Amino acid sequence: MPITDVLLALLVQVLWGMNFVAAKVGVDSLPPLVFTGLRFLIAAALVLPFFPVPRGRALLGVLALSFTFGTLHFGVQFMALSHVDAASAAVLLQTGPPFSTLLGVIIFKETIGWRRIVGLILAFSGVVLIAGEPNLGATGPVLMLLLAAFAWAVSNVIVKMTQGIPPLAVTGWLCLFAIPQVAALSWVLEEGQWEAIRAAPIEAWLGVTYTAVFASLVAHSLWYVLLRRHPIGVVAPWGLVAPIIGIAAGIFILGEAATWQKLVGGAITLAGVAIVQIRMARRGRPVVGTASPETTRDPCQTMVDAPSPNHDARPEGAAPDMLVLHYTGMPDEATALARLRDPDAKVSAHYLVDEDGRILRLVPEDRRAWHAGVSSWRGGGDINSRSIGVEIVNPGHEFGYRPFPDAQMAAVVSLCRDVIDRHGIRPGNVVAHADIAPTRKEDPGELFDWPRLADAGIGPWPHHGESHAPAPTEAEALAALAAIGYDLTETRAAVVAFQRRYRPTRFDGVMDAETARLAVAVRQTIRTAEATASRPHG
Repeated sequence: MPITDVLLALLVQVLWGMNFVAAKVGVDSLPPLVFTGLRFLIAAALVLPFFPVPRGRALLGVLALSFTFGTLHFGVQFMALSHVDAASAAVLLQTGPPFSTLLGVIIFKETIGWRRIVGLILAFSGVVLIAGEPNLGATGPVLMLLLAAFAWAVSNVIVKMTQGIPPLAVTGWLCLFAIPQVAALSWVLEEGQWEAIRAAPIEAWLGVTYTAVFASLVAHSLWYVLLRRHPIGVVAPWGLVAPIIGIAAGIFILGEAATWQKLVGGAITLAGVAIVQIRMARRGRPVVGTASPETTRDPCQTMVDAPSPNHDARPEGAAPDMLVLHYTGMPDEATALARLRDPDAKVSAHYLVDEDGRILRLVPEDRRAWHAGVSSWRGGGDINSRSIGVEIVNPGHEFGYRPFPDAQMAAVVSLCRDVIDRHGIRPGNVVAHADIAPTRKEDPGELFDWPRLADAGIGPWPHHGESHAPAPTEAEALAALAAIGYDLTETRAAVVAFQRRYRPTRFDGVMDAETARLAVAVRQTIRTAEATASRPHG
């Protein structure tokens, strides 16, 4: 990570760490649920003018998040913060990753190793020690903070329903939908709200503004930038710096007591969280199989053989003329690799690209891997018999979809460039799994960097015509989609798949003017590229 990104990561942690102080100052003057509602109001007002209302399943996801992440996580957190010191809250809220691990075991039947079990034991042992700290008084606030951390973990599961919506839009709309919830709770549980608002000092208003703008919108946006640039294993451990800053700020700025229970319990909890979080980020990274460097068109690239038994012979005369890109859609690389090599799973791909850029070769290219399923492209089926399949490690929409790190994208570009050059794959036959199976699949998804591939000569990317030119009719646009290769049996699903790839900011399945122009532009781009590629030279 370059020094600029190190400083950026530190800035994010400072913003998040100081959030505990800002919130503590705010809830000391304002009822905590009023404070929560004001935070949501400011965040929603700043964000929502730029984003449309989500629809369908995404709307249900945002509504669910408004309760779990808005009301439960933030509302309960600020209610507890009015009774405990900022330093203790900074530590107790870090139990979110351990709760996520437990949810993975319970809901997704994920297996965990002994290191993460030790991490869980340490994390919650530290919580027990902090709960006995004399200055905390009753254990009720401690339990409330643990509930807030648990709500954060649940929200990480629910967020998969908000696929296709920019993170800031999710934040803005969940804040808006949470406002009536916390207002109703405030009406039931609190009193003197208007008097508190009128009498609140400037420090309280600065606290509200800080939590809404800097700790939420600014910090999360910068964190998202880091996730786009680097593997999760590099970025995630930085999250452990925020509670340390929160503890220090509580002690040195707010004058909170530094008792031995708080310090020792905090150290134990953070050590346990560190083990859990780093193992979550890096699990599955050890070299698998026999390391056999293979020089490709990129001499710096090496592959690791990790053979899968899940393949059979290609039909006689069938040669790869398609490249299909997938994401793994599983919690981590180890789980995905285990499934791709499990004989009972009956799924595989030719290659697996990890987040750090490591490439695993699972199936020889002359064999038929089992990755495409029931699918169709350009009128043909049995895609497995005529394609090379590449699985790209990403949790996917089900387990916390996130951007593809730069190192991973560089490896994907290098691998794909080599594959299409060796097999002579045409630009129009470089496809997403969602393109060939639009009613079943959505990978590699809207965060995948297709323009980067196109810049390297891999697959098409449209050159827009004049925006004021008349839009093609719906019939013309659908004809363009069919010519590109989409199966229009389920028209809306095909349009969604096309939009997810070529207009990733909005994929609602509506054949609007922009989508129609894009469809015609992509068709023309493919025709031009393939005509150029097939033109005789000499």
